[in-house]
Parts: sequence; structure tokens; C-alpha cells
Amino acid sequence: MTDHVVEHFQGVINQSIEKWYSLPENRVYHTSSRLAKNYRSGIRKVEVWLPLFLKVPIFLPKFRHKQPEIDYLQRLFGMMDSFLVALIYALYVSGISYRKISEILKLLRLNISPTTVSNKLRKLERFMNEYWSRDLSGKDYRYLMVDGMWVKDRGSISGRKVVLSAVGVTESGEREVLGYTIQNSESEESWRALFESLIERGIDMKKISLIVGDGSSGLRKYLKNIPVKIPLQVCGFHYGVNVLKDVKNKITKQLMFSDYFWIVRSKDLEGLNSREVIKKIKLKVEVVSEQWELAGRRNSLKLKRDFDKVITVFRVIEDPSKARKLFTNNVVERYFRDYKQFLYEKASFNDEKSINYLTGLVFYDINQRLRRKPPLWHK
Repeated sequence: MTDHVVEHFQGVINQSIEKWYSLPENRVYHTSSRLAKNYRSGIRKVEVWLPLFLKVPIFLPKFRHKQPEIDYLQRLFGMMDSFLVALIYALYVSGISYRKISEILKLLRLNISPTTVSNKLRKLERFMNEYWSRDLSGKDYRYLMVDGMWVKDRGSISGRKVVLSAVGVTESGEREVLGYTIQNSESEESWRALFESLIERGIDMKKISLIVGDGSSGLRKYLKNIPVKIPLQVCGFHYGVNVLKDVKNKITKQLMFSDYFWIVRSKDLEGLNSREVIKKIKLKVEVVSEQWELAGRRNSLKLKRDFDKVITVFRVIEDPSKARKLFTNNVVERYFRDYKQFLYEKASFNDEKSINYLTGLVFYDINQRLRRKPPLWHK
């Protein structure tokens, strides 16, 4: 979508400038002694911020004397239907009615009726439904990274919903947001809804070597009860947060987090194979837990109790450089941060339909950007 929009918008600009340059008064200019031609003198690159916080590069020609004056913003909203839809969508998600959206667009010199607003939203909804039901059997996904994000929903009884999402990673490190579901909780049934939708669309769970998640009880129960036994890598960051969640003093918590991250520090693990990495991490766990125990910290028992779940990835993947990339599900957390930038502070959705609009469009945009990024374990 992004590449198509940039190409289309660049074409609109080029046509406008050619039309402007074809006028005699713009092709030549007066000097003190004669008429001189207004030659092109290169190009300049500008970055335009568009709706949904999308920044795209646009190349504008430079002229020696007179520069064209074009209302780029007007052309953007007036001629680029995809961004007009995005603008309408953003206003709708903010809780604005069709009629008020129509009135706001008139301020931008866009005469669009409430009926047209409704039609464009339905068109966007159809496109999103088609995209998020696409066939997934074409790629050989080996790893799944899953996580949930809570959002406020004024239309639900509890006042909030959870967006459960899954990112697929191939053996070569290519990654893609495969799907999502909006649920009331992170229960076993909620996770089943997510995974069953992926299976229906072509994901072969027998080929999945590892699932990376936060280790919630609902996710563990689901994986325990399915016929195919898939190892679960508990996110290293989430595990540390859970170990130290009862530490109230901020300074103490920071120091203990420093100890925790020393255990899995990448620099100390370079040049080792996966077996040596596991051995070294276990040794560090013993050192840190002993220090905490001497300091009277009961967290030492919590640290050691389930730490084997955190290093599952090094047992599954022989290459430790790849394994470290799947040690946490920070990749999904990063996508959630992209998601949250569209929400105002303490903002809440009107209903589940609004959540679906935002989730589908933002994750779609993330997938388009991922197509141009290097693999996950690119060096």
C-alpha cells in the first residue's frame, strides 16, 4: 500500500509541475539585459507526513529562478483516495460521527457527504477483511511470536479488551504479522481462537519449532492441550518483570534488574555454541540468586524456579546468534508501540469495531514496512 501511494502521489506532483512549467511565463524569466530560460537545476527530497503518521519521501524538481507553488496538501487529500479513507478512518476511530466527519472535511475544502463517508469506511472494512483472511500456506513459518495488548473499550462490560497477535518468522528470518483477534481475556479459549484462525488460513503447526510468548497461564494451557507438542520460550524480559514485580523500592528494583540482565548479556555469550550458552547462563543464575539470598531477597527462589523456560530457545536453535533474536518477544512489543502512537493518552474506543479498524490498518502498514527491512537475524 505504501509503495503504491508514494508512486501515485509522486506521479500527481510530476504532472502538476509539468503543467506549470509548460506555461511561457514560467519557462523564461527577465534579466537586466535579456530573457533567460528557467532551466531545471536538480531535484530536492522532502519528507511528507501523512495521516496515520506515515512519512514518505517525495522528490521535487528545482529550478534556477522561479519555483512552482503547488498546494500539495490539497492534492494529497483531494486526489489520493487511500489517504482520504485513512483520514476519515482516523476521525471515526476517535468517536466522531459521519455527519461531523463530513463537516470537518469541508474545512479542508473537501465536499464529502455523510453517506460518502460511510461508503468509504465500508470499502476500507472490506479490504481489511480480505487481507486478514488471506492464505498463509505459501511461506514456511518456523517460529511464532505471540503477545497481547490491553486497550480501553467503552462498549464492553469490563471496560477493556485484549488484542492477541501473532508474528511469524521463517527459517531465513523474514517476519510478518500473521493475524490477530480481539478478546475479553488471555484465557485458554482466547488463545485457541487466535491459533485456530491461523490454522484455518494455512499455518501448519507441525512445522512450528518454537513459540515465544509471555508465559501466561492461558497460553500454557492451550499449548499443553493440543496434539502437537511445541516448545514455549518464555520471554526473557517478561520473566524478569514477573520475578521482580513485588519489589517496591525503585532503586533496589533497578539494581536487581541490572543483575538480571547481566545473566543474559549478549557480549558474554559471543563465540559460544548453544550448549555452552546454557551452561554459562545457569552459572550466572546461581551467582545472582546467591547474592540476592545473602541480601535477604526472597526473589532468588523465583529466579531459579522456572528459569529453564527462559532458555528453551537455546535448546531448540543450534545457532546462538539466531536464538538470541527469539529470546524475547520484543519484536511484537515494538509493533504494539507503533499501535499505541495512534491513541491519545487515556483514550478509549467506542466499540470492538473501532478496535478492529485500528488494529487491522496499523498491522497492515507494519507488514508493508517489514517487506523492505532485512531479516530478523541479519548481521
